[in-house]
Amino acid sequence: MRLITTARIAAAAATLAAAGAGVAALGSTPALAQTSATLTYSCAFPIIGAQSIDITINATAPASVAPNSQFNLTNVQTETVIPGSVTQELYLVEKSISGTVTEFDINTTDASPSTLNAAATPIPFGPLPITPGQPLTVTVPASPTTVGPFTAGSSGTATLAPGNITISTAILGTTYSIPCTAPSPIPSDAVLSVPIVSNEIPLGTIGGIGLGGLVGAGLIWRQRRRHDRHAARLA
Repeated sequence: MRLITTARIAAAAATLAAAGAGVAALGSTPALAQTSATLTYSCAFPIIGAQSIDITINATAPASVAPNSQFNLTNVQTETVIPGSVTQELYLVEKSISGTVTEFDINTTDASPSTLNAAATPIPFGPLPITPGQPLTVTVPASPTTVGPFTAGSSGTATLAPGNITISTAILGTTYSIPCTAPSPIPSDAVLSVPIVSNEIPLGTIGGIGLGGLVGAGLIWRQRRRHDRHAARLA
């Protein structure tokens, strides 16, 4: 009788261990999707014309999202480097630069909206002193921010890629809009890919084992154990 009871105890322990493994799996957190990519934009400056400008874009996306659910990008920030050739020209008319970013498009697939302007509310920068002939870095926004919400599609992989950017600044008292066109195609390291997966587990289930089944098995095991003890006393 003791051998049978021990076997049953071992079986029950294995069942509970499997359930515990299921709980541990549910509690694990996959890595977030992150990007910090530098893209070369073509920016149309007044007077001096189109210039190649490097813009580094930082952002973090969820590791995955549920179908049709909302999500955000976090830690979003850009760093625009105005080259020395441009600051040399700007310094002739302005000793500092300030303004706002009025457009920063995020383009998506398998998500909506298809394009979201992260600068729909203009984002200010400056004033920043200009040193002629030296690169000038413009960080927008001053602190990383959250952009969204986006809504995932029903399946597939949601992708989010940087799009066009527009900067507004004043030169000699006149406000100019400087459109910056994103490169095409967008480099793959600048595209965030977010799998759309269903992580829902049926109610009352742990690690694929029904809670009702666990409870029922536990009651049967207890009844059998009592029966074994009773049989042992009668023997």
